[in-house]
Amino acid sequence: MKLEANSVGEFFEKSFRFRLNQGEDNEVFHRGVRVIYPEKTRHCPSIHYEKGHIENEHKIFRETVARFPNEMLAQKTTIEKLILMQHYRFPTRIMDITKNLLVSLFFACYDDGKEDGTGEDGVVYFYSVPRKEIYFCDSDRIKIVSNLARQPFDLRGGYDLSLSIEEFNKQESIKQLCWDIQPESITQYSMVKPKHISSVFCLRPNMNNERINCQCGYFFLFGIEGGKDKSKWATFPEEWLLNPIIIPAGSKKGILKELEKMDINEGFFYPDYEKVSNSIRSRYRKS
Repeated sequence: MKLEANSVGEFFEKSFRFRLNQGEDNEVFHRGVRVIYPEKTRHCPSIHYEKGHIENEHKIFRETVARFPNEMLAQKTTIEKLILMQHYRFPTRIMDITKNLLVSLFFACYDDGKEDGTGEDGVVYFYSVPRKEIYFCDSDRIKIVSNLARQPFDLRGGYDLSLSIEEFNKQESIKQLCWDIQPESITQYSMVKPKHISSVFCLRPNMNNERINCQCGYFFLFGIEGGKDKSKWATFPEEWLLNPIIIPAGSKKGILKELEKMDINEGFFYPDYEKVSNSIRSRYRKS
């Protein structure tokens, strides 16, 4: 069933209609996107958006640490570093989601590049995730998958995911992964489960970032598919997907005006001087 919303009120009405059908054991998240991507890439991390990025993920990670040592080294774990990189729009293996409906609606309309309403349709995706499958930054599973970002593209020979846990952890490539995880663990880390390598995890981040707080931000963290190399991202769980709501291109401008009346604008989501300045100038500009 295709759903569309042409105003803030209509969006709330349609989204609450199926949000209320979710059980108490699930959390509902949203993700607003200003264009509708092909089905294959609708639920994938930004490290796979452009050619060359996934092949050089480990280099991008290390170069970011080298360029911004004060900010990056202040983050104690790899996942915290990836969250900071995502904040500054570096390609990573995490994907932004939110619990706030207005946040997702704003990003489905924002910056479509067509003030006359002839841009592309936007969309808000909805996800229903069991609470027991939402993890914190200190989870072992999160440590394992996030540290894939530090491994070379060929995974030092790859991972044989068909092995038993004991044999799987005897692989030299897995031993190197455990070595990279070691600084994040109090005790020696030496046990990785094959199924975790190829999973997608829902992450509740530490609320130590102003933008995360403003956006009620959570993340999906993606493992890899197959284990031969990092060319394919882990398959997104179909059971987490709910009906999306399409935001027609011609309705975006009106919705942004409605959101502006509620002080939902780029200055709210990006509280730096430039974005706040843009928001104020736009508000008082004569038509």
